[in-house]
Amino acid sequence: MSDDTTNDGDDQTSDDSATEVDHGATDRVLGWLPAVLRGGATIVVAGIVLAVALAVTAPDDSSTTGPQGSASDLAVPASASTTTTTTVAPPAASDPAPPTTAKAPATTKAPSPPTAPPPDAPEPVDERCPSYTVDEEFSVGLCDRGALVAQVQAALTGAGFTVEVDGFFTSKTEDAVIQFQAREGLEQDGLVGDQTAAALGIG
Repeated sequence: MSDDTTNDGDDQTSDDSATEVDHGATDRVLGWLPAVLRGGATIVVAGIVLAVALAVTAPDDSSTTGPQGSASDLAVPASASTTTTTTVAPPAASDPAPPTTAKAPATTKAPSPPTAPPPDAPEPVDERCPSYTVDEEFSVGLCDRGALVAQVQAALTGAGFTVEVDGFFTSKTEDAVIQFQAREGLEQDGLVGDQTAAALGIG
């Protein structure tokens, strides 16, 4: 019986000891907890302070440029860094005058000299000239015929008068001679003498 009591007492003592050990461990844990919490808070605060310090001390991009401005501001204008060389072009030579090609004068066929009407040529009808006489010397006049009369008629045509160059000195030819003499200030007799022939350019 005493042995059982003794065993029970030992068991009780063991339980009490275990309880005391458990309480002691709990007390130690609870005693460390504030220190741990304080340490964690300290670490957190230290991290925050470090982050703020890094943010404050971080270099500012705008401040690194300094008073000299950004890289774009430091670019030297091309007009300032390069020397402008003005090349004065020589005055343009005036266009040379186009070569003048001598234009060949138009070749006009010289009119054939007036010739005397053939002997068998029909005589023009003129009430003032029943017939015509061949005359090859100056002066020539109404009712003459021949090469000299044809020359007079050709010269009158060249002077602007309308005369048929047929070699017959008709009344129309005489009228043209008188008008020519009046224009040239010659005696208006209708005869082609030396003065009238010279004014007509024949002789």
